[in-house]
Amino acid sequence: MIRDTWRAILVLVVGGLLMEASGLRQQPPAPAPAPQWGYQHQPAVYPVYANPEPDRPLRRIGAAFVELGDSMIGAIRR
Repeated sequence: MIRDTWRAILVLVVGGLLMEASGLRQQPPAPAPAPQWGYQHQPAVYPVYANPEPDRPLRRIGAAFVELGDSMIGAIRR
């Protein structure tokens, strides 16, 4: 029974050390900045729109055929 107790204590100690080393413990939140009184100029923020990549079905089909051909060549060589 004493050996099991020591094992349990060692498991807790090692687990705590591993959590500390891996950074799994939550860090305390950073203090909020103090509010500033008076007028503050906020620059205008414009949304940024990303242009989606055009769909290229022929390129996907071609890539699939090239991959299939490479696989078949690899299977024939073996």
